[in-house]
Amino acid sequence: MSLKKTFALCAALFCALTALVFALDHLCLTLVGEGEKTLVKGVIGLRLVKNSGAAFSFLSGKAFLANALSAVILIALTAFVLFGKMCAPARLSLCACLSGGACNLYMRLLRGGVNDWIELKFVDFPVFNFADVCVCLGAAAFALCVLVKKDG
Repeated sequence: MSLKKTFALCAALFCALTALVFALDHLCLTLVGEGEKTLVKGVIGLRLVKNSGAAFSFLSGKAFLANALSAVILIALTAFVLFGKMCAPARLSLCACLSGGACNLYMRLLRGGVNDWIELKFVDFPVFNFADVCVCLGAAAFALCVLVKKDG
């Protein structure tokens, strides 16, 4: 695939996924408000928690460092998506990582922290948001693409 087509595809995927992440974040923050909601009793709920750091409150209280590290990772990942040799599913999975990471960085820069709101009730796990889901599922899908390519 030519660089021009790769760039266009990645830009379209990134924009679509980022818009989806922002829309879901806004919708869920509106639904949750300041309270707590149970979606499926004992399984999943919504609870608003502000996280000033990165994943699992890592670098909490060190906003500049968390933001700088996120920006560097996003720039490097963008370069890899645009110029790396990979199949379309691998590129899509990394675009999901980029979208989630960009949304979380945006929230930290403009809101002073990330709003986490998905709470798993059946396990002791930190509250997270849809952008985190995009990052984790994208990374898992990319790892699967790499494993399948090496095996196949």
